[in-house]
Amino acid sequence: MTSIPSSEDFFSRFQNVFSTVDKLLFSPWIDIKDRKIRRRITLLSGFLFFFSLSTFIGSIVTSSRKDSLALFLASTGIVLLFVYILSRTKNYKTAIILTMIVPVLPVFFQMAISTQITDPLESIMWLAFPIIVCALLGSARLAIFVTITYVLLILLVVTIFQIPIPILDSAIPFVLMIGALAVAITQVRQREQSEAEYEAEQRLAIQQQMQTRERFFRTLLDSFSTGVIITDSGYFEVKDTNTAMMDLLDRERTEIVGEKVSDIISIPGFSFDESLFAGTLPSVLEGE
Repeated sequence: MTSIPSSEDFFSRFQNVFSTVDKLLFSPWIDIKDRKIRRRITLLSGFLFFFSLSTFIGSIVTSSRKDSLALFLASTGIVLLFVYILSRTKNYKTAIILTMIVPVLPVFFQMAISTQITDPLESIMWLAFPIIVCALLGSARLAIFVTITYVLLILLVVTIFQIPIPILDSAIPFVLMIGALAVAITQVRQREQSEAEYEAEQRLAIQQQMQTRERFFRTLLDSFSTGVIITDSGYFEVKDTNTAMMDLLDRERTEIVGEKVSDIISIPGFSFDESLFAGTLPSVLEGE
């Protein structure tokens, strides 16, 4: 009888497959200690991989056209594939710059060779991808800079090649809208990152404070010349002890912690009065 895998097994298998794909296709090939940079490089590699793939698909779709757009898209796809490989190496910063430049070339090439553009957004929509990459990998300033640069390039191409002015009615507002969206995404991402860093700093401060208190408590406990043990309130299981008690029992701390007080009482030379512990938290063990 075939057993049906549980939801936990299915999720575990899916996670293993996802991790394998991520390692093979997107994770950087170099050792990067900073998790934030490593995550950004992985996002960049994923973007370039799917963008190059979609560019190749676009070249196939437009292959029936009489112009050379299909050949230009195929060439751009090859360049994007090279940039994708570059993004997984130590030259990932160069890949980020090329990501802002290479994907826009087919857009302006199509604007230049087409005598009449019936649907401007069909071409201009490709400009959205690099701007979104700025939002995910860069800063708000970078997103604004790239958006303004694209708008100026559109105006330049329209002027040089005398493209019909109506293209500006949809192209420029679309680019500005994507730029505003990118800035909003950047602000949210940076705010979440700041909150995460603040929480990490708070946890570290609390951890350091607890370590300081633990060292103070340990120093205070070991300063007693009398053997002392600390137990829980219900089962009298030893939670901690001091150096004097370890010397009295001739045991290490790891050999005492976790033991029952009743086990320690059986050692000759020690007595245990349960009435001392009724309704109290601490426990004290003294030698006779």
